Amino acid sequence: MYSISQYIVINICCHCHQGWSGNRCDIYNHCHCYSGFVCIGRGRKNIKPICLCQLGRIDSQCYISYLSCKIYPCQNRGIYIPLDDKILYRRCICSEEYFGVHCEYHSSQINIVINQTIFKPSSSILLHLITLYENKSHEHRTYLKHIHLYQANLIVYHPRHFLPSMGFIEIFDNEKMKSNYYLSLLILIKPMKNEILFVKQDECCKHIRDYLMKQ
Repeated sequence: MYSISQYIVINICCHCHQGWSGNRCDIYNHCHCYSGFVCIGRGRKNIKPICLCQLGRIDSQCYISYLSCKIYPCQNRGIYIPLDDKILYRRCICSEEYFGVHCEYHSSQINIVINQTIFKPSSSILLHLITLYENKSHEHRTYLKHIHLYQANLIVYHPRHFLPSMGFIEIFDNEKMKSNYYLSLLILIKPMKNEILFVKQDECCKHIRDYLMKQ
């Protein structure tokens, strides 16, 4: 005895050729895109299709050209990103070594020397940098870094001309789920562009309960 299984296909999707759209590819798109650019149909007769323009072309049919990258250059390997269709808003995405509107400035740099007695391969580092101002609220930035096996140092780039006044290093042990804090950066005299941090055990900030227990 043989059993026969019957499959009923309810939904069918057709992949249409260029210039056609609809469930059965029966709607012709009157789309006159520039230089063979891709025409995307909306699937309905009363909705106008659109042209998919490449970078450097705008307009409903991609006929208007613009030299956005030449007018708005990005330096130091920055990536140009237009933020809207009319190219009224744009910006450069900089690498972490640079900052600025055109990525024209060098970031300040912190080199953290890893002490193997304090840092563990299972640890993560959070560098808290605090900039103090007289007439406005302070600025707090946090950078997350992971420690790899046999890693000797970590480099953190701060997108400012100078390093902030104060910095704490939070070492989070992923196995024990516990954090220790170290006051590692304290600049009170003159602005600095680069700094090397040696994390020491005596710089550990103890919890308040450790002081209360001694009372």
